[in-house]
Amino acid sequence: MEKIVNSISFKLQNLELKVSTIDNRVQEVEKCSSYISDQFENQSAELKTTKDTIKNVQDSCTNLQGQLKSLEAKHESFNVRVLDGEYRDMRDNLIMYGIPEQQQGTEHGADNSDALAEEFFTKRLGLAGGDMELDRAHRLGHPERSKKPMPIIVKFHRYKDREDVRAQANSMRNDLKSSNHGVGVQIPKEWRDARSRLYSIMQAERLKGNRVRMVADKLYINGQQYKPPTITGQ
Repeated sequence: MEKIVNSISFKLQNLELKVSTIDNRVQEVEKCSSYISDQFENQSAELKTTKDTIKNVQDSCTNLQGQLKSLEAKHESFNVRVLDGEYRDMRDNLIMYGIPEQQQGTEHGADNSDALAEEFFTKRLGLAGGDMELDRAHRLGHPERSKKPMPIIVKFHRYKDREDVRAQANSMRNDLKSSNHGVGVQIPKEWRDARSRLYSIMQAERLKGNRVRMVADKLYINGQQYKPPTITGQ
């Protein structure tokens, strides 16, 4: 019996030791769990703060996008007004191409663009050039950069004279082209660039028999404004 009691006592001691070890481990686990819980709460608070910050940034971006669109619309409106003002200033102007520069000592001197323009109207277009009042005329460009005669910009005092010259030049377009001459209206550079991208389309539509015309920087086909096709992703 004594041996049995001693054996049981020994086993109880071992069991108590194991229970004590388990108890220590449980305490460690509880500590870790408490630490993790604290960290989770801290991270949850930080996450909420981050979400609030992101929302504020998104709201700010939305406001900025709205302001940007408004500024772009104002800029576009301002740009249209500026271009329209430039065009009005150019309304009485024509550009003449292919008229050689006169050398020093010749009839018209080094650069008598007024006289050259009147001579072109009279001798080439068959109009009464001497009866037209010109406000000014000058060459466009830099002689050292151009292999061809620089164009002459002519500002007419009377719009009717400008239209008479333009209409006569249009009726003689092919004849003038054969001698490397030409007459065109002056428009802002932005409109010229836009038109240059639309000329091939205008010619193709004209060959199809459609009515085409350019207004400012826009192409109209049978009365409808041309819109480039939208390219969609595959």
